[in-house]
Amino acid sequence: YQIYVVYPSDGTSLIDEAVNNLAKVGIVVVSAAGNEGELGFRTINSPASAKYAIAVGALDSSDNLAYFSSKGPTGWGENETIKPDVVAPGVSILSTYNGGYAYCSGTSMATPHVSGIVALMLQANNSLTPEDVKRVLKMTSIDLGEFGEDNMYGAGCVNALYAVMNVTTFGEVYFNTSTIPLNRNVTVEVVLSSAPNGLSMYNVTVLVGDLVEIEDVYFPEWASFAFNSTLPSSEVTVYVEDGNNEVQSGAKNVPLFYLVMKGVEIGETNASISINRVEGDDGEMVSLDALDCYILVRLDRFPNCDYPSDPDGDGLYEDTNGNGVKDMNDLFVLFTNMDWVVENEYISYFDFNGNGEMDVNDLLNLFNEI
Repeated sequence: YQIYVVYPSDGTSLIDEAVNNLAKVGIVVVSAAGNEGELGFRTINSPASAKYAIAVGALDSSDNLAYFSSKGPTGWGENETIKPDVVAPGVSILSTYNGGYAYCSGTSMATPHVSGIVALMLQANNSLTPEDVKRVLKMTSIDLGEFGEDNMYGAGCVNALYAVMNVTTFGEVYFNTSTIPLNRNVTVEVVLSSAPNGLSMYNVTVLVGDLVEIEDVYFPEWASFAFNSTLPSSEVTVYVEDGNNEVQSGAKNVPLFYLVMKGVEIGETNASISINRVEGDDGEMVSLDALDCYILVRLDRFPNCDYPSDPDGDGLYEDTNGNGVKDMNDLFVLFTNMDWVVENEYISYFDFNGNGEMDVNDLLNLFNEI
């Protein structure tokens, strides 16, 4: 046979096809994204480029993308796919080496972290499909880079605790994200993973902890009748009917409703989706499990930066550009975005002189600290 290798892969190579076939028969495939990130985007090769593979990028100790970590997307046009799927620590990782141990770097160092989490997930719930595993991994990852999925960080850094918690109480209804920015509204989908008998109505309650507030709710276009309890609140109950039979038998990943949510305080908080009643097209009640999970509230990113951080734990976010260290770039980011800080009500997190205002003295104090 003659074999032609095309680099990077568009997700349709023979290796990609083989990986996709493995996933279709129930085998979870976790693959290193590759170490060609210095060449830019579209540098992910087979087998990570396969649609059903879980492609893993690498982070350094500051949660920044490693310089070598390959980037997406894969495919073109309507077949373009965001890759990698997730990221994990991949710089200076203690590993076996030549009969001993050594600190190594690469996406091949990041991938075992994810493989281990997948093993824990399957141990907790061996009925999970490869699609379930990838969905829960992405849903529970800590968002990095641009808000939402992107071609550098994917869905974000994997979180073993969140992932296992979300399969031990695994149900068919889930949030499509677990990260909410402070003081800014974002839309979160509540999704039904499958409707084998279609969907005629549902009554669902969402409860979030005191760090998050539900501001509003809206519904899919196909909803013929919809009702929700009073908002804003930390709890909302919705009742929806599909009177026109738009959600057919066998439908997958059906958006039930959309919540406009806002973080009101930084930290981790519990959230739950309780299933009061769901009926298929035959009018029979469908049994679904409730979902218990965590939501992470954090400061939003400055434009074109990663999430800011508090390196010394004093409650002030000196690392404005999110690279894990205090440097002159942080001063520049703050200087060019002082109005942004005020507009987003983040003054207390960048008030380095403690006067309750955003002014030039904050820049001077940050400069002296750097």
